[in-house]
Amino acid sequence: MWHAPTPQAWALAIALVTTTASAAQKPTVPPGKDPGGTAIAVITTGIDYTDPAIAACLARDGEGELIAWDIIDNDRKPWRDPMAKPTPSWGTSSNQVLKSVPCQAGIRIIAVRVDPSQPITLGKALAFIAQTPARIAVLPMWSETIEDWLAFGSAADSFKDVLIITAAGDEQRNIDLAPVYPAAFALPGANWPALNNLVVVGSAHGDTRTQTNTSNFGSRTVALTVMERASDQPTSSFPNASPSGRAAIDVAWSLACSITNDTKPVTTAKLKARLLELRRVEPTSDGRMLFDPGCRNQQPAR
Repeated sequence: MWHAPTPQAWALAIALVTTTASAAQKPTVPPGKDPGGTAIAVITTGIDYTDPAIAACLARDGEGELIAWDIIDNDRKPWRDPMAKPTPSWGTSSNQVLKSVPCQAGIRIIAVRVDPSQPITLGKALAFIAQTPARIAVLPMWSETIEDWLAFGSAADSFKDVLIITAAGDEQRNIDLAPVYPAAFALPGANWPALNNLVVVGSAHGDTRTQTNTSNFGSRTVALTVMERASDQPTSSFPNASPSGRAAIDVAWSLACSITNDTKPVTTAKLKARLLELRRVEPTSDGRMLFDPGCRNQQPAR
């Protein structure tokens, strides 16, 4: 189904993006240095790069310029006003998700701004990411319409060397039975092969014996269910921070932290295997694989 363009064709598509806004209309990027560490791309609807909590984590080149891209405006400033409301059908505010899960030492964020109402921008985002140092990409968004995600699926199939960690969505329903996208692409469909470089993440709270879903679920589709900490519960500070969006960020941070300098995986398969090693060994009674977020440099206890 994917009929994926070649990586070269995607690169050309990036070059042909039409500029719709002037960089002069966006705030100046605060001066700063690259924080160093593992590069993780975050596909967003834009960020507030003037916020010190976010700016300190952003990847930069040797001149201090952001390693980032705005697919819509064709510039290095993936800006979104922090007061802008999230689009309901896409379920999350990128600013609030990033602030509600603070980045850790050893992580540098490559932010890529897309417009979900223009599906081709989602594919172009992956094409850009494939040209950067990032081999892990986080996608804290979703929708119920497959057409929104066909370009993304094609790009994911083209750029298999990028591990994509995506949110399961927050409708608290079984997406094995009522799918959302792109999560459904983790499984083979009638018209598409499974994307093996896609990992779907949900969230829940509770204890070892009983969990309550705070996101979509489904033991076949959702590879990891993040057990929320008390600090993850919605607050007045982050009312639009998606539970599964936070979970996807948390999983990416945990994976990056677990990769030591002398044992960094270099392939998507190794990255995915390392990530799955970090989950709890035993599934729950309904088949979910639980994941405790946090920095774990050593192999988890068996």
